[in-house]
Amino acid sequence: MLQFMVYFVIMDDKNDEPAGPLGIENWDECCRVWSQVPKLVASIGGNGSDGSNGDQISNSSSSIGSQVPAVEPYVSQIEPTFTDIYRSFTSQQWRRFVDNWLDYGSGNVEQNAYNGRWFSSVDQLLKNRRKTAGVIPTTITLDYAYKFELPERDWLDPRMQTLIQLATDQIILVNDLFSFEKELMANIGQLPVTTTTGTGSDDADRQVLPQMANTVAITAVQRNCPIVEAQTVIIDTIEQLESEIIKLVIDWETGGRQSLPLSTGARQFINGLLYMAGGNYMFSIGCDRYNKFK
Repeated sequence: MLQFMVYFVIMDDKNDEPAGPLGIENWDECCRVWSQVPKLVASIGGNGSDGSNGDQISNSSSSIGSQVPAVEPYVSQIEPTFTDIYRSFTSQQWRRFVDNWLDYGSGNVEQNAYNGRWFSSVDQLLKNRRKTAGVIPTTITLDYAYKFELPERDWLDPRMQTLIQLATDQIILVNDLFSFEKELMANIGQLPVTTTTGTGSDDADRQVLPQMANTVAITAVQRNCPIVEAQTVIIDTIEQLESEIIKLVIDWETGGRQSLPLSTGARQFINGLLYMAGGNYMFSIGCDRYNKFK
């Protein structure tokens, strides 16, 4: 499982780092690699609920999906874990697992399709990043890692889907908040001018903000406000999301009218999801990727 997560992070980074061979400027390459994942899944046990054999990604990548060369090493290295997951999961668990991995892959293709034009609103960015943040593909393996089963009724419960979205948005905004200044400085460094950064009023800042796939940057552009004000908006939004998460879980735990009690599997899944949100916060503080001083 640890090896699986290592290769998962490699795949994610390859699609997220402009300097990498699968950077945001290389959409064809991104499509080529992500068209390999549904084919890998299909060779193990079929692609999700509709038997479509991964058309949602292959269609996104046009003709690239039909001419996939040898599987990339970091794609092939996830195959043993995928196979073991298939063998240990029920058909419903496998469908959830595959459907969400295909969403993750198609989201990466969609993100790369913007090719520098990026997103015009925070809502537009969140809609895409809910797929590409990797929260669901990670948490969907909890019942495999800890040997429990999340019942289908709990997975489909609107409260569970709301909780997953709230936690995913919290993780996305925390990542953006911590990585913003490092992303800003990296973009400023590509400009032919030298200026002070971080005030929200410098010409260089304003040149690069619209090019950044970051909710702090988009907020500053949309509101035409200083960066520090945009950061405050994101912090306030994070706090609101956390309050909504706590309220939802408490209400579900205590059980309202016409509410079925939480199953053991649902409780374990929720605990893992919340642990991931808290762990992501701690990780973002010290990780080189999110620390402007490293």
